[in-house]
Amino acid sequence: MEEITFIPAPEKRMDTLKEQVTSVEPGSRRTRLVKLSETRWIEGHDAISFFKEMFMPIYDTLGVIMGWDNADVNSKAFLMQPAMEKSCFVVGLCCVSRVFGLTAYVEV
Repeated sequence: MEEITFIPAPEKRMDTLKEQVTSVEPGSRRTRLVKLSETRWIEGHDAISFFKEMFMPIYDTLGVIMGWDNADVNSKAFLMQPAMEKSCFVVGLCCVSRVFGLTAYVEV
C-alpha cells in the first residue's frame, strides 16, 4: 500500500487528493490518508478502513498525477494505478479490512 505514503508526501499531491475526494464524495469528512502502522493494530485498522473508503478518489488522484511533468512521480503513479485495478488487490484489501474489523477491538 505504497499509495498511503506516496500521495501525502508533497502538498500538491494532497491538494489533488482533496479535490478528487470532494468531486467523488462531496459530503466526505475524510480527505487525508492515515499512515499504516506496523506496530499499532488499531491504527492499522484505521489506515486500511480510510484507504478502502477513499479507494476511488485515490485511484483518480493517481490518474491526475500520471499527467504531471515529473518523471519520478509519473512512473510511481503509472505503477500504482494499474495495481489497484487488479482483482487480487481489491480482494486482498477487502479481506484485510474484514480481518482488521473483526479483531480491532478485541481485548487480550
